[in-house]
Amino acid sequence: MDYKTKSAYIENEITPILMPQGFRYETWEADGDGNGWQYVRGSQKIDIYDKFTYVDMRFMVDYPIRRVVSAKNLSTKELHLYDPRWTFGYDYKTQDDFEGIVMGFKDIICNYGIRKLEELCKPVTDETPIRNMEYFKQLERHRERAVRDFLTTGKRNNPSLELAGLELKISRLSDNLFCDAVDALIDIAAVYGDWIIRNFGGEWKNNNGILEIIHVGERKATIVPTDDIFQAWSKNAPIAYDDICGKYGNRG
Repeated sequence: MDYKTKSAYIENEITPILMPQGFRYETWEADGDGNGWQYVRGSQKIDIYDKFTYVDMRFMVDYPIRRVVSAKNLSTKELHLYDPRWTFGYDYKTQDDFEGIVMGFKDIICNYGIRKLEELCKPVTDETPIRNMEYFKQLERHRERAVRDFLTTGKRNNPSLELAGLELKISRLSDNLFCDAVDALIDIAAVYGDWIIRNFGGEWKNNNGILEIIHVGERKATIVPTDDIFQAWSKNAPIAYDDICGKYGNRG
């Protein structure tokens, strides 16, 4: 499926929704880095980008502060596009695949996207990535679902590659405000905790509202997965496989 065919489909399905609401349409073809389609209204942007094997969409505002929210954060089981196998980007192989994803983007724009852009434009004082009992409650409520959504059987075969995948997910949230990224980071913390238990042993424990993992590795350490993930995001620091192995040792 070439660039012109993709552009024609996007213009046919998305442009009639957004142009009457004051959005300006822009597009570009970049053979090496991918294709892009963007709708701009003042500081608001809806960005659809194609990396040839996957396509994604994000909502952005540049003022009063830059904020970015991905299509994944707005997908729900009620919408056409929802699929727990997809975390960043939506894979496609055929023209039908691509067109189906664009129709999912259309659903998201109509149901949530325009409203989300208006919300992102409002002044906000960002939160600080520190311990918050509500985050632990959210982690406990959604932990099993998050693990199912983020992991497939294939990704469990190589602990180092699996951890690198989590690190990539964190890095892709680096442009977001914490208040926009926190839900995704809590999901990543759930998967990270599951990864710790599978590779080093241990078990989840609710310690006076703080959700932690106890008896990790040969040192029987205690960790708080949200602490590790929030720190990795705020400092843009890697959660390196060798460092974790050195810290916790072998399975206890």
